[in-house]
Parts: sequence; C-alpha cells; structure tokens
Amino acid sequence: MKPSGAANDNLIDRTIGLWQPRTQRGLSREDARQIVENVTGVFAILHEWSRADPCAVNDNRGRLTVRGPDEVRHER
Repeated sequence: MKPSGAANDNLIDRTIGLWQPRTQRGLSREDARQIVENVTGVFAILHEWSRADPCAVNDNRGRLTVRGPDEVRHER
C-alpha cells in the first residue's frame, strides 16, 4: 500500500528535518525522497538476509553465535 499524499509529504518533511543538519548543503524534496528510498532498501535487504538464514547470527564483533534454534553461545 502506498502512503497517502499527506503522509508522504510528512515523511519527506521529517526526513529533511533529520538529515539537513548532517549535510553541508540544502536538501531538496527529491533528495529526501531518495534518502527514504535508500534507507527503505537497506532495511529490506537486512530483512531478506535475516529470513534467508535465521540461524546465522553475528553481531559484527564475533561475540554471539547461534548454532541452532535452542543453542546460543557467547564467546569471550
């Protein structure tokens, strides 16, 4: 389902409000739309990966390994 025009405008406005202070140039509404699209894409990929192999969990520090549905090992 696609967001309504008002909801979409609100999302674009909030995106500009969040990201504008973090950049040295002005953000256009098109810039904000692309940011929303890119962030959505990143989370879609992460979701896809998590569904592809739910037993392969890594916290990027190598400290948590999931071997199976009931076995979690914390490495120190």
